Amino acid sequence: MKKILLASDCLISVMEKQEPNYKAVAYILSHAKKMKLKVFFSSFAMHTTYLRIKEEKEEIEAVSTLQNLTELGKIAYPDEKTFKKALQLTGNEFEMAIELQIAIDSHIDFFVTNKINIIRNNKVNIVNADQLLSAIVK
Repeated sequence: MKKILLASDCLISVMEKQEPNYKAVAYILSHAKKMKLKVFFSSFAMHTTYLRIKEEKEEIEAVSTLQNLTELGKIAYPDEKTFKKALQLTGNEFEMAIELQIAIDSHIDFFVTNKINIIRNNKVNIVNADQLLSAIVK
């Protein structure tokens, strides 16, 4: 079973039906078990998703969304070492650096994000949702 971490930008893209790749992310979430994927979300991604939903909708909907996500995957938390390592990652925005470091420290097979062009790291496979589907289908 392959382990994937869906970055916050992927969760937001599904919630708001934003291109690129929101359909692919939704497919991954709904078919993860069939594709033998173990899905993880960072605690930062969950918090970001909650705040984004609360901007436009009631808290009950934000909480409900997070509850649904916890049915689809596990939450990965940074410890202090992970947090400090993320501070050292240069060239990445901070939240993305935290998520990337969580992926590295958790031995994630694929870090899934829409921002593949701005992330540089050779310790984890960084892909967008469409690329993940292509890699898994092979």
